[in-house]
Amino acid sequence: MRIAHLSDMHLLEPTERHGFGARFVSLGRRLDAEGRLDKARAAIAHARASGAEHYLFTGDLTETGTPAQFEALAALLAECNLRDDEVTLIPGNHDAYTSENAWRDALEGPLRPWKKDDVVDLGDTFILPIDATFHQPVTRSAARLTEDIERALEARLADPALSRTNVIVAIHHPPHPRPGPWHWVDGLLGCKRLLAMIEHRENLTVMHGHLHRAQTKEHGVARVIGAAAIVDGALPDVHGERRRAAEGGRCEFGRRAALVA
Repeated sequence: MRIAHLSDMHLLEPTERHGFGARFVSLGRRLDAEGRLDKARAAIAHARASGAEHYLFTGDLTETGTPAQFEALAALLAECNLRDDEVTLIPGNHDAYTSENAWRDALEGPLRPWKKDDVVDLGDTFILPIDATFHQPVTRSAARLTEDIERALEARLADPALSRTNVIVAIHHPPHPRPGPWHWVDGLLGCKRLLAMIEHRENLTVMHGHLHRAQTKEHGVARVIGAAAIVDGALPDVHGERRRAAEGGRCEFGRRAALVA
């Protein structure tokens, strides 16, 4: 299975006047709704040309999580002909700025065609999506691994079927702590519990966004892969096995040999 990892599109609604929240969190980026859509279209087209069979979006899909921004996201997915079985969507902190129920309402509204259960079965790979977002002011950008999330993830990872195949834990924030007090502002609270769960898991990969840069780390025998930001013009990496070994260069997906573009 070829999986495209896309993150941090920060889509905007088409309007000439954006509120304080959008202006504040854009941090100098142009408030250009159509320009951001063009970057997202280019990223999806690149992923498709690279042989992607599934598209994993790891959060900050919108700039502030307004209903109109989620409608713009739904229109983009439909325009790009991405079927429900081809897409997994994970929210990021930006997708929860407007209201406590913004993501839930989006999944029951414009994003309903792409709504997923808590485990995505791709045959040779399972994706475990984690929503660690919570409503907070735009001056903060943290996430939180709650006890309920922890118990659910532990139960899934204890499933014997998952021990024999590739597993992706998909989450917006990286699982490693941020330095000092900055962790409370911008980190994943409870990340040490997640790191303890994954460090002895072969064939497990954590895929995240948030940092706006591509990076790969190892934690024990697990691998942690961060995606660069689509809003910055990045093109996605496509992970997984190619059908012809002559194509691409070799890397690892989890701990199994795989080929990527």
